[in-house]
Amino acid sequence: MSGACLRSVMAEDLESFRKLARKVYETMTQDVSDVLVNEQLQMAQYYEEKHAQLTDKMMKAISEIYEMAPDFTFEKFIKNKEEYLKQLLPMPAEVSYAIYYVYITFPIENRI
Repeated sequence: MSGACLRSVMAEDLESFRKLARKVYETMTQDVSDVLVNEQLQMAQYYEEKHAQLTDKMMKAISEIYEMAPDFTFEKFIKNKEEYLKQLLPMPAEVSYAIYYVYITFPIENRI
């Protein structure tokens, strides 16, 4: 009889331990899941903001191009940059050299 009683008590203890472990790990898993979801949402928001900023910056640059040269077309520019710019915006050699110097000297991220 004591063996059956001992097995019964051990089975209850084991079931109690399983419930406790399940509860602890479910809580931990849920906490980790919540943190990861929050991080993902923050990253998505960050990249949405960056995308909006860069799109705005690009559109401002394109608007400036069209203000300076209303007849500008990107297709012609991509095909033959140097010749198209010379045709579209002829400039004195001194100015052309100064622009070339700035283009070569300064990194692109500092020019816009």
